[in-house]
Amino acid sequence: MTQSSWPFEGVDTTETQYSRLLRNIGQGVNGVPGDNNLMVYADSSGMNVKVKVAGGLSQAIVRGHMYQSTAEETLVISAAASSPRIDSIVLRLDPSANSIVLAVIAGTPAASPSAPSLTQTDTAIYELLLANVAVGASVTTISAGNVTDKRTFIENVWTTANRKPAFLGLTGFNTTIGKLETFTGSTWEVVTPTSLDASVITSGTVDSARLPIVPVASGGTGSSTAASARSALGITPGNIGAADVSHYHVIGDVTNLQAALDSKQPAGSYAASSHTHDAGAIVAGTLNLNRIPTIPTSKFGQGDWNNGAFTIASDNLTGGYLNVWGGVKSTGVYNTSVTYGAYRAVWVNVDGTFGQTASSRTVKQDIEPTTLDADAILDAEIVDFRYIDAVEALGKEAPIEVGVIAEQLLEVGLEKFVYFNEDGSPAGVHYERLAVAIIPQLQKQAQRLSAIEARLAVLEK
Repeated sequence: MTQSSWPFEGVDTTETQYSRLLRNIGQGVNGVPGDNNLMVYADSSGMNVKVKVAGGLSQAIVRGHMYQSTAEETLVISAAASSPRIDSIVLRLDPSANSIVLAVIAGTPAASPSAPSLTQTDTAIYELLLANVAVGASVTTISAGNVTDKRTFIENVWTTANRKPAFLGLTGFNTTIGKLETFTGSTWEVVTPTSLDASVITSGTVDSARLPIVPVASGGTGSSTAASARSALGITPGNIGAADVSHYHVIGDVTNLQAALDSKQPAGSYAASSHTHDAGAIVAGTLNLNRIPTIPTSKFGQGDWNNGAFTIASDNLTGGYLNVWGGVKSTGVYNTSVTYGAYRAVWVNVDGTFGQTASSRTVKQDIEPTTLDADAILDAEIVDFRYIDAVEALGKEAPIEVGVIAEQLLEVGLEKFVYFNEDGSPAGVHYERLAVAIIPQLQKQAQRLSAIEARLAVLEK
């Protein structure tokens, strides 16, 4: 057997030798399932797919060689045939060309197509699969549902559908089942904590959850609760001569009870079992919801204000929703000031409920630098106007407002600041977001000012 070893100082090491050394460390995309690193997707923009980059930089290792991308790439899918096919998106390593590039391997059209075979040689071409693309018969566009993610990752993290090539002892975290698993040589097994035999427990107290349920036939109750134990053992109030837990007696069945009641008040003056009270007599406790009348339209909304489990206590409504058809008005808000800094603006959601705009990183995902054209805000036109409803109500006394027009914002490419009606027509403007659009302009002005100051400093020397 010929023996060899590398690398050593002062000894030449070939590209193939370095490749064989590093491929034992790991191969695949530098990321984890679900992230955007080299994720292939389609957006129905034509016969193409795109390969994402996360955070401006995505990397992969292919047979010990490093691949890096700093911008999203678009790959063309060849024209569809009269039968469907499956194409594969790969990273193709070509040692002879000293390169790793994204490539599309076109499949063979067939009634039941399969993905094309990959070229995976030891020292020449090697293709690492990123995704499969289903190309339908005679289609002219590729949609998101046509792309199947097939990435594997450098780290030992995978999904059930996209595990790494298995070998005995390979262990990693499966995000599909949320557990650590290992390959036994023939099957994948979930890694579980070592269990103990009951005979080795010699001290302490066993958690009640670990106690077995002893069947009735073995002298136990066959149950874990008192109620079900009575049922399993056939114990009922009737067969042991006891009353049901919940039962009642008429007054006449209780010895001397009638006489005792009569001695406390004049006979017949205590309340009957069925009686009524005037609403004014209710001074404490919680009113049963069924006792609340429907409020007429003339008093409140449409007379239907119970759309949830309301509790009335201390003049407050709690639980459920208060549905109001028509306007909601409270003149008291004009006399209430915000007296501390922790206030929050309230907005109306599309379902009619109130809410706040959250901006914490903890409630956001897919955070990327904006594609908004920073100069578009300069094309926004500020106008004076009167609301039509105000003019109809007040005539010439209707106040003049200042703002922008939703349609004009759409024309200059600021659609992110417009909200729409259900039919897709522009409804209004997110004025609170317009301040964000000014930030890029302020940054550009700050950069220009710094450049001018630097030039002035040079000229003044």
